[in-house]
Amino acid sequence: SSKTPSRITPIDTKASGHQKTDSAIEDVALMLARAKVANDLLFKDPKRVVIEDGFLQADKDTLRSLIDVSSPAPMSDSGERVEVDMNSYAVYPEGDERALPGFILSCMTMEELDRVTGAWEEGLETLSDGDFWRAVISDLDGLSRRAPLHLSAKIRAGIPALIRGVVWQTLTQARSTYLQTVYTQLVKEYSPHERVIRRDLTRTFPKIPVFKSEGGCGQQRLFRILKAYSLYDAEVGYCQGLGFIIGPLLMSMGECEAFCVLVRLMETYDLRGMFTEDM
Repeated sequence: SSKTPSRITPIDTKASGHQKTDSAIEDVALMLARAKVANDLLFKDPKRVVIEDGFLQADKDTLRSLIDVSSPAPMSDSGERVEVDMNSYAVYPEGDERALPGFILSCMTMEELDRVTGAWEEGLETLSDGDFWRAVISDLDGLSRRAPLHLSAKIRAGIPALIRGVVWQTLTQARSTYLQTVYTQLVKEYSPHERVIRRDLTRTFPKIPVFKSEGGCGQQRLFRILKAYSLYDAEVGYCQGLGFIIGPLLMSMGECEAFCVLVRLMETYDLRGMFTEDM
């Protein structure tokens, strides 16, 4: 029997414990100012700044002028720019824990994984550029307006694994009470695709521990989202490839949130076109 997921309360990023303090607001404002400086430098001379072989490539002066948002201060007392980390935009190479998180492979159950991914606020504190990602989560619109190139470069370089789920939800604007309610209803219904979905479950991420166990929690969550989406979008219905999109979402966030992000990816970012007959 299908287990109905509990309703997920949208994350209130304006609270800490949940009330933003004046200090926190000032921190975000300072980070936005730093990001704007970096963005302006990229905008003024984009041809001199490129990502190549996983690292930001540019002449020494241009690199030094880029402001790494994780640095404590963008300017010295004399008003001169300070030395910064030149690998601020480094793309995580294959095998790097940030690219293939070790915690995913070490978690044997979805419950263990939930505890890790659910602790994203604590994860922010461990990051050298945590202030930047906190601003992404709490004020994406402001950051997008003031530093779009800097934001794009940081995202292309790689979102840290421990906060990937909440950042993906923010970027896709997937915190939707409507979609959560729809999902809660759809998982209770029957889909004509259920037999085929169940057949494919064991072939989706067979080497990932949380999806290995036949009938286990990971496979059940994957099944429920695939079934719900087949009902939500009857034209697409079920395609085996959908499981490979949902899997990474489930490894980074809760079940209901994963469905909401899937819908946004399909509709807003047009992944849906890959699964329709006229693709």
